Amino acid sequence: VTVDPATVSLTTGGTQQITATPRDAQGNPLADRAVTWESQNTAVATVSPAGLITAVAPGNTTVTATSEGKVGTVTVTVTAPAVGSISVSPGSATVYVAATTPLTATVRDVNNLVIQGTTVLWSSDQPETASVSQSGVVTGLAPGAVMITASAGGKAGTAAITVQLAPVASVTVSLTKPGPSGS
Repeated sequence: VTVDPATVSLTTGGTQQITATPRDAQGNPLADRAVTWESQNTAVATVSPAGLITAVAPGNTTVTATSEGKVGTVTVTVTAPAVGSISVSPGSATVYVAATTPLTATVRDVNNLVIQGTTVLWSSDQPETASVSQSGVVTGLAPGAVMITASAGGKAGTAAITVQLAPVASVTVSLTKPGPSGS
């Protein structure tokens, strides 16, 4: 059984049709022979009864085509697709000095599918005004405007942060008697 192509490289979510040709001992194609397909690791790639490979997750596997006890194989390599975009939520926020607010980054691939588990690097363009942890928590340090950036895979998303002084919570007024006059 010959399989065409013999190697397949896909990104997660991608598909490719492959064909299997049963052959006789002299290598001549045999018509009307049943072929069954099997993936050795369905967590990496699956294969339909018609030979359509679907990439599930990064990794390597072998897909076999079997006809009358004879086997042909195709090596399948699945990689994560390239980062297409990063969005930061919320896109803008106000945080008070000495307070925090969490941001989240959503990383999407070039097919606009969410990529889970991507390491995102966070940064502040005004670290003296607001800092940001590597988990996306912004801490207000001084009044001003800051752009927080989340980046991964050569792409970036931003959030506009305004840092303000905390509002006055209450005012206490006390009256005092003037001291004796004219001593």
